[in-house]
Amino acid sequence: MDSERAFRTTRSGAHTVELYVFPDADISEPETVSEDEDLLDLVPDESATSDDSSEDDLPELQWKWIKRDLSVQDISHERRFKSEERTVSENGSPLMYFKKYFTDEMFQYIADQSTTYAVKNNNLRVHFSRYDIELFVGTLLKMGIIPMPRYRMYWSADFRVDSIANRLTRNRFMETMRYLHFNDNSQTILDRDDPNYDRLCKIRPLLEMFRKCCRETKNEEMQCVDEQIIPYKGKHKLKQYLPCKPQKWGFKIISRAGKSGLLYDFVFYDVKNPIVEDPLPFQPANYVLKLCETLQKNRNYKLFFDDYYTFLELQLRLKEMGILSCGTIRANRLRGCPMLFEKDLKSKGRGAYDFRTDAKKEIIAVAWYDNRRVTATSTYLGIKPKSTMKRWDGRQQKVINVDVVDNNDKEQGEEGSKRERESRVSK
Repeated sequence: MDSERAFRTTRSGAHTVELYVFPDADISEPETVSEDEDLLDLVPDESATSDDSSEDDLPELQWKWIKRDLSVQDISHERRFKSEERTVSENGSPLMYFKKYFTDEMFQYIADQSTTYAVKNNNLRVHFSRYDIELFVGTLLKMGIIPMPRYRMYWSADFRVDSIANRLTRNRFMETMRYLHFNDNSQTILDRDDPNYDRLCKIRPLLEMFRKCCRETKNEEMQCVDEQIIPYKGKHKLKQYLPCKPQKWGFKIISRAGKSGLLYDFVFYDVKNPIVEDPLPFQPANYVLKLCETLQKNRNYKLFFDDYYTFLELQLRLKEMGILSCGTIRANRLRGCPMLFEKDLKSKGRGAYDFRTDAKKEIIAVAWYDNRRVTATSTYLGIKPKSTMKRWDGRQQKVINVDVVDNNDKEQGEEGSKRERESRVSK
């Protein structure tokens, strides 16, 4: 090997010596690359491709887009299954809704597990009943309304809260807090490499009980799939940070909820791909399929989602299950649909739109321009009927009417007007 010294002056004015070492020249014969290795170099790295843009795993589907409106013979869900479905009661008390999801069975289970944990810690005198756990949970809810820095302050002489201190003693509250348990530790799998390892094993039975209560609720026709955040700032592997959400820190769940806001099913987001019977090569789409496993098939339910979950392959799969869908979609998922570019729609003005339909697969893509182009796909909504909506024009400094493709059918319009009247009366 050859070496060479070089002198360099630093920013402070000091002189330093650097030693450069040059390796010996390689005089061996050059290696030949086989044709197979050349082909391997052309295969993209799986880790470098995302679920959105992976074309190798796409189902072999041929798309033929034509400029035609979608014509689907849709049977309304209400007219077809009105006798089997019940509407959500609007006259129920808050306690009724609470007991619907937090049942006596759930409180009794928590009491049994907490008592078992106390016995295993050699505290034989402690016993928890269902009433004790209900009182403890009610106390926590009350503390959430009247927050204080420390639990003991609710029983202190200066900050005493009679509605809490008169119902539950401080020592009993701290004792319940100490032994509160939701699962048997001896039954949990601690090996992280085990395929059955569950990061939520501490509360898994409680979650399944809550999910069961959600699934027993009669489903509405209009539902949506979206992520929600359970606020939490402690330390946990599943804690997520979503800067665009009102609550930025917490546990992320993918939920299926109705138009009324009721929750029908949910799964915790744990980075892993959810287990479904016939998965698609897209993780977001598999979350939708996972949540639709508990939804009755061939009932003409209408499912909505945003561009994170929308894939044309997913919508076709849902259509095969008898579930109609609609959602905004990203441009790189349109599978060659020749839509007008954003600059072309912009030149036509706000409210301009373009559409294409695959008549064989009965799915339509609509691009609509407001401040920017928004693209949506659907298996049951076409470009008719059309309506107008009020939008603020910054250049003209006034509210203008913009043409828009109306995504609401007659039943939805009546429902919305009813709620609007009720809101005006309440004001």
